[in-house]
Amino acid sequence: MLSLLYGEEYSQGFNLEPDPLGRALDAAQRAADGAPSNALAFNALARAYFFRKEFPAFRTAAERAIELNPLSGPTLAGLASMMAYAGDWEHGCALVERATQLNPRHPGWYWMALFMNAYRKGDYRGAVSIGLKVNLPDFSGTHEAMAAAYGQLGERDAARGAVRELLRLKPDYLTRPREKLQKFVSPELVEHMMDGLRKAGLDVPALSGADPVSAPPDPVAIARAAGVTVTL
Repeated sequence: MLSLLYGEEYSQGFNLEPDPLGRALDAAQRAADGAPSNALAFNALARAYFFRKEFPAFRTAAERAIELNPLSGPTLAGLASMMAYAGDWEHGCALVERATQLNPRHPGWYWMALFMNAYRKGDYRGAVSIGLKVNLPDFSGTHEAMAAAYGQLGERDAARGAVRELLRLKPDYLTRPREKLQKFVSPELVEHMMDGLRKAGLDVPALSGADPVSAPPDPVAIARAAGVTVTL
C-alpha cells in the first residue's frame, strides 16, 4: 500500500518529495519478497516499473498480479490499461474489456484505455462514443480526451464545451499540458493528443525548445476566453 501511495505521488503530482518512483519500487519489492502470493504487492510492483518505463519488468509483475487475483476488476483494468499504454494495445484492451464484464457497474475510468486505442488509430468517432461512457464530469482527463477527439472531428461546439470543462477543472492546464499524459502514453500519442487539442481551440505550446521566441500562454486569459470564471 505504501508503494501505491508513492506511485500516486508521482503520477498525480501529489505533494512531491524526492525520488517517488525509487521509493515506490523499493517498498513494492520488499512487499513482493515478503509475500510472494500477495496480488496487491505485485500490483504495486508492476505500477512502479510502469512509471519508471521498465516495461519488460512491468509486464512480468503485472501478469503475476493478475494470475494471483484474476477476479479483481480494478487490478485487471488498471494493469491492462498500462499494458496497452506500454505498447501492447491489443492484449491490454482485451483484458480491459474482460474487466468490464466482471462488473457491469464498473468505474468509468475503465473506458479510458479503449478511448486512447481508438484515438491513436484515427477512429475519432469511435473514441467519442467510448468517451461518452466514462461519465466522470469532475475528472479533467475525460474533458482533455473528448476535446482532442472533437477537435479532430472538427465539431467545434462540442470541442469548446470540453475545453471549457477542462479549464474549469484545471485553469493552469496550458502551463503544463503534457505533464500528466506523458507519464502514461508514448511521446507520439501525447503529440497526437496535443494536435487534437489545438484543433479544439487550445493554444497548446510547442515542445520545449521548439519555439524559443514565443512567450508562454496566459492560462487565465485563455480560461476566461473559453467562458470559465477564474478567481485570482
